[in-house]
Amino acid sequence: MTGADLGPFPLGLPAASGLYLSLYAGTLALHLVLMSYVLAGSGYVAAASLLGARERDPAARALVDWLPFGLGTAITAGVAPLLFVQILYKESFYTANLLLFHRWMAIVPVLIAGFYLLYLSKSERAQGWPRLARAGVAGGAFACFLFTAWSWTGNHLLALEPDRWAPLYVTSATPAPTVEMLLRLALWAAAAVPWMAAILAWQLRAQALREPGREHDRAVTRVSTVALVSLAATAGLAALYAGHLDPAGREAISGPLAGPYLRALQLGLAVQAAAWLRIRIGRHWSRSALFFVTAGAVVTVLGAVVVRESVRLSRIDLGPLAGAHARIAEAGGMAGFFVFLLIASAVITWCALATRRALHARASAASTEGSGAGSGAGSGAGSDAGSDAGSDAEGGSDAAVNDGSASPDAEPTQPL
Repeated sequence: MTGADLGPFPLGLPAASGLYLSLYAGTLALHLVLMSYVLAGSGYVAAASLLGARERDPAARALVDWLPFGLGTAITAGVAPLLFVQILYKESFYTANLLLFHRWMAIVPVLIAGFYLLYLSKSERAQGWPRLARAGVAGGAFACFLFTAWSWTGNHLLALEPDRWAPLYVTSATPAPTVEMLLRLALWAAAAVPWMAAILAWQLRAQALREPGREHDRAVTRVSTVALVSLAATAGLAALYAGHLDPAGREAISGPLAGPYLRALQLGLAVQAAAWLRIRIGRHWSRSALFFVTAGAVVTVLGAVVVRESVRLSRIDLGPLAGAHARIAEAGGMAGFFVFLLIASAVITWCALATRRALHARASAASTEGSGAGSGAGSGAGSDAGSDAGSDAEGGSDAAVNDGSASPDAEPTQPL
C-alpha cells in the first residue's frame, strides 16, 4: 500500500494511520512556521550585522529582540511532531538516528549553543563590539540552526533508503550528501523566508503605528523585496525538486493523495506574491494585504507538509504499519494529548503577550528618556542663546543666519 494506492489525504488512508498523519501534519506545520522564523530570521540578522545595517534597520532590531523567544517556542512546538513520527515510522526513524549517530546527537548541544548566541547577540555587552564580531555571533547562531536543518533533512531521506542501511552500518561511514538532500535543504531554507517575513511584518506594522518614520518606510521596501525574491526562489527550487523525484513520487504529489494540496500550495504562493507586491508598491504595511499574506502562508505551509508526507508514502509500504497504528490508537491517551496541547498553547500565548508588553515598555521608557534629554538640551541651548543675544547682538544675528541656512538641508520626516 504505497502512495499510488492511497486516496485523498487523510480520508483515503486507514483510519488510525490517517488520524496520526493528520496530527503529525498539523503539529509539524506549526513547528515549521516557528522554526522558519528562527532560521530565516537569524540569517537576516547575520546579513544585516555584516553589512552594518543592524542598528538602523527596524526589522533586524525586532528579530534580535524576538529570536530567543521564537527558538523556545519552536523547540516546544517540535515535541509533538517528534512523538508522532516515532509512532508512524518507528523502525525507519530509529534506524536513521543510529546510522547518523554523532551528527544526529550533535543537534542538542548545537541548539543550546545557538540559543545562547541569540542572547549574546542582543546583550548590551555585544552592542559595543566591532561590527565583524557582532556579525560573527549572529552568523554563528544562524550556522547552528542551518546545521539542525541539514541533520533533519539527512535523517528524513536516510530513513527512506533502506538499501543504504546495511552498507553504512558495516563501514560505519557518515552518509554523504546527495543531490536530493541538497535540493531539499535549499527548498526548505528558501520557503522559510516568506513564512518568517509574514510574522515579522505584523511586528513591524505595530512598531510603525507607534513610531512612524522614514526608517519604517525603508523596512517595508526591504522586507517585501526579500519576501518576493524568496517566493520566486521557492517556486523555482520546488520545480527542480519535483523534477528530481522518481515517477512514484511525482504521481503521489500530483495524484489523488496530495494533488489538491499541491494546488492549494501553488495558490498560497500566488496569493502571498500578490499581497507582497501590493505592500511593495504602496510602501506601507496595509492591514488587508497582510491578512492575505498570512492566509496565503497558512495555506502554503499546510499544503507543503501534506505534499512532503506524500513523497514519503510513495516510498514505503503503509500496509504493515497500519496494523501497528491501529493497536496504538486503541491504547488511549488521545484525550490527555489534547488537554496538554491546550495547556501548552495557553502558556506559550501568555509568554508571547508578556514578552510583547515588556518590549513595548522598554521602547516607551527609552523614548521618554530620549525626549527628556532632548528637552533639557533644548532649554539649556535656548537660555544660552538668549543670554548671548542680550550681550552680543552680532552673535545673535549670526546665529539666526546659521539657523536659516541650515533649515533647507534638513530632511522632513515622512509619515506612513
